[in-house]
Amino acid sequence: DASIRESNLLGRGQNLRLSLQLGQKQQQIDLAFTEPYLLDKNLSAGFDVFRTVRDLQTESSFDRKSTGFALRTGYRITEPLSQSLKYTLRKDEIADVPSDASLAIREQEGTFVTSSVGQTLLYDKRDNRFDPTRGHFVELENTLAGFGGNSQFFRNVVTSGYYYHVAEEWVMNVNAAIGYTFDLGEDIRIVDRFFVGG
Repeated sequence: DASIRESNLLGRGQNLRLSLQLGQKQQQIDLAFTEPYLLDKNLSAGFDVFRTVRDLQTESSFDRKSTGFALRTGYRITEPLSQSLKYTLRKDEIADVPSDASLAIREQEGTFVTSSVGQTLLYDKRDNRFDPTRGHFVELENTLAGFGGNSQFFRNVVTSGYYYHVAEEWVMNVNAAIGYTFDLGEDIRIVDRFFVGG
């Protein structure tokens, strides 16, 4: 893993991050840019560009390549409550499927495009979002795909976490997530199925 981040780009508070992951089973590169105060308002905006290559032969008998970008914006509703909106366009390729793989996997081979919009509602009472020592948060994420492309689904994820300061330099943390993806007229593709933890 290697990453570089500038949290005050050109002295304007803009955030630029480039991360790279190289491994035997996965290679990934991400570029993200965030403008925290668009037009001098309490409105953030940014974009992400990504490319991921994963070797899933051992677990699922295929290789996956994903390339795409996302446009996002966010704003604070109240002090603990914020909302963000995102549009994502992603191309997935399922390749190198062996002839003895299951029919369900062989039917997924090929290239597919997903165009989706989503929203995230976050209620955050942690003392620090990046290095919390106490407090809790609840996050609701909804994603609707079907604006062009090959995928049509509606995904819902609820994530919650609790932080408790046990002693000096000791923090107890418990996180939980639950989610479900509903198909919208067609079967959910393997690249769009929900897995807790990503």
